[in-house]
Amino acid sequence: MTLSAGIHFDIDESVYFSDPCPAPSFTQSIAKVILDKSPRHAWLKSPQLNPNWLPGDADGYDADRAIGNAAHAYMLGRGKKVEVMKFTNFRTKDAQEIRDEAMNAGRVPILPHHDERARKMVADGCEQLHARGGVFRSVLDPACGNSEVVIVCEYGGVWIRAMVDWLSRDNLIVADYKTGGMNCAPHAIDAKMKSSGVEIQAA
Repeated sequence: MTLSAGIHFDIDESVYFSDPCPAPSFTQSIAKVILDKSPRHAWLKSPQLNPNWLPGDADGYDADRAIGNAAHAYMLGRGKKVEVMKFTNFRTKDAQEIRDEAMNAGRVPILPHHDERARKMVADGCEQLHARGGVFRSVLDPACGNSEVVIVCEYGGVWIRAMVDWLSRDNLIVADYKTGGMNCAPHAIDAKMKSSGVEIQAA
């Protein structure tokens, strides 16, 4: 599948991450890799440039990442496919094989107690958004916007793509759902945004 320039809805995450643009495209994550590492590292992250590129996470099971991916999918109703494991840990060979099979297929394997935490995070997040009202409440209403919206454009001969967590129907409001176990005091949020390169993502 090749996407033309425009705003696209209902694009599967696996399609987006395979880089469906007419030519190798630039993303905010690749921009961060270039700035933090090197152009060669960015080349390795490109599905169209690197012939050995593989989807999914190849670093093994990371509880925080699994919880974040699951919470993202539950909050937005779209995202990576979550597969709750029937084990309480991955110490046995059987558990590791089933985990790796899920990861290789692009799914998110998650242990039951981690899945419970992700669902609790989403429930708490929805409660907070609802309590704040206004535009915050609209993020919870499918009639007000769309989740996982893919935006593709060509600028100066360079193809650019982005997937935004939530876009309002009038295209004026973009919401990005972040998870983590960090301190949420205002000064800590500011430091986190700077260290995460949020200004690059916003641009």
